[in-house]
Amino acid sequence: MKDFAVVVLETSDRQLVWSISQTVDFPIEQYKKAKEAGFEKYTVGSFLESDGVVRDGTDPHLELSGMSRTEIMAGPLIACLTKLGCR
Repeated sequence: MKDFAVVVLETSDRQLVWSISQTVDFPIEQYKKAKEAGFEKYTVGSFLESDGVVRDGTDPHLELSGMSRTEIMAGPLIACLTKLGCR
């Protein structure tokens, strides 16, 4: 299962810019468990932690990819700001 983020920014003059993060491969087994249990109540990360795949279910990205969720989100956010001419 590929996990990725889509960052969309809208300016005050209604200009939209967007960017997609790199993907992180999540094990399909835990994705299926979370889907069956209900995404409203459970996350894939919670099953990754309970099944011993990762230590921290709130940021499984770190152990699965070597980059934290925050680091992964920074890329597309910076790309959007760059598209808007921010430095």
